[in-house]
Amino acid sequence: MTEYFTGRSISLEDAVTMADQIIVGRLVETGHADVGAPGQTYYDHAAAEIARWLSGAPPLSKRPHSVTFAYTVQSIPQEEREIAPAVGETYILFLKDEQGAPRAIKILPGDQPNVTKVEQLLPHQ
Repeated sequence: MTEYFTGRSISLEDAVTMADQIIVGRLVETGHADVGAPGQTYYDHAAAEIARWLSGAPPLSKRPHSVTFAYTVQSIPQEEREIAPAVGETYILFLKDEQGAPRAIKILPGDQPNVTKVEQLLPHQ
């Protein structure tokens, strides 16, 4: 079974464009689950240790080593079901600033093929 995480319905191209920051990080806290809209679970206070910044990095002297963020997991319709990320695993987090707090609009496994796909879509700096 293929596992899908937050933002399954958002294309990779759109996620790269929409995100304020894109990081690769190891999840250390899944966050606190709360009921969201029908068929959706909202998680807040999730945390990841940042291994690498792909986009939107602050100046080196101000870069945090971890990030706290929120995300949602869609459970219906069944054919578009998402799962929550697992503690200890590495993910690519596409973060959007919402009222001063980051929200993951898309989450992908942080393996090298996915990192390479994201890097290829980033504007060359």
